[in-house]
Amino acid sequence: MTLSASTLATKLKALPLYDDEGEAIAGFTDAFSDYFSGAMSNGLPISALALPAAKTAMNSAMIALLSSNAANALSLGIAAFWGALVPVTAWATVTAITPPPLLANLETDLLLTFSNNKTGKLDKDVSMTAIAAKIHIDNIGGLATWPSPVGAVAIT
Repeated sequence: MTLSASTLATKLKALPLYDDEGEAIAGFTDAFSDYFSGAMSNGLPISALALPAAKTAMNSAMIALLSSNAANALSLGIAAFWGALVPVTAWATVTAITPPPLLANLETDLLLTFSNNKTGKLDKDVSMTAIAAKIHIDNIGGLATWPSPVGAVAIT
């Protein structure tokens, strides 16, 4: 299995519409973690043991998800998730994990996606599919550094 926009879209579409920010953050964190549980590098799946600390970091970073700038909250949360991945926990011999370069664009990309969803008066399923696609695109290109002679390998 690999990271898949359709997996994330399915998880996001299944989320209810929240009034409570804590529940919204927990729901999104669970959906993103489920998506990321499909990550692979060097032909090996990410260890499930790597995900709880990353979820905790994401959950803590996503403040003001409902009350202010959701794009900022999501981008901060996803960056925190990547930052909390412990290389040797994710893949036993990996020495470093490098987040994808497009992650730096996530807030701007999500703002545009949210605007397009609103302007187009898109329903929840179509909107969540567009959000998942943008998040997925910006999460492509991360690297796991394996011992020599393998070196840096994409996280897919």
